[in-house]
Amino acid sequence: MSLIIAGTKMHRLTAEKQLSGDRWLWRCDCGGEIIQKAAVVKFGNTKSCGCLSRERVAERNTTHGMSKHALYGLWCGMKARCENPKHTGYKNYGGRGISVDSRWQDFTTFVRDMGDRPSGTTLDRKDTDGPYSPENCRWASRRSQALNTRRNVRLEHNGKSLTVAEWAAITGIDQRTLNRRRYLGWSTERILETKIP
Repeated sequence: MSLIIAGTKMHRLTAEKQLSGDRWLWRCDCGGEIIQKAAVVKFGNTKSCGCLSRERVAERNTTHGMSKHALYGLWCGMKARCENPKHTGYKNYGGRGISVDSRWQDFTTFVRDMGDRPSGTTLDRKDTDGPYSPENCRWASRRSQALNTRRNVRLEHNGKSLTVAEWAAITGIDQRTLNRRRYLGWSTERILETKIP
């Protein structure tokens, strides 16, 4: 079998990290995760986290006729993360109160509200504690989305509130240095204005 490395994409699955032997953690295009042997994925016995099968069932039972639309898998993944306790992402979405706006229970309304997905973007919630709704969602690049997570620490200085990564880019001080200073209890001013000799 050909070598699998993190980032290898097969069908709807992208290899995240090797766990043991031939077993890998895979991230699905819909956002779900699955643990599966690389050989099983390579030979097409597993092509998604399970969303593909759900889509096929939905396709047989749907009346909107849009199950082949480019956004349909994304919409199914969004709903599954928020509404299905068995979904691997549920604890970080539905499990902490993130919901899908009632308008978006209808796929055609979701498409009408969001429009086509620009290349290189993902569905992003402006308020990471807020719902999936027309007012709270946008198409954002992966970099923008990475700057808009619960894990990001923001520092306020001179009227600006930016993440540590953004301050590192502005000040030219390595992000690890800024974080180390934060953990040492330095004031924000000292963190950002002390240059490295």
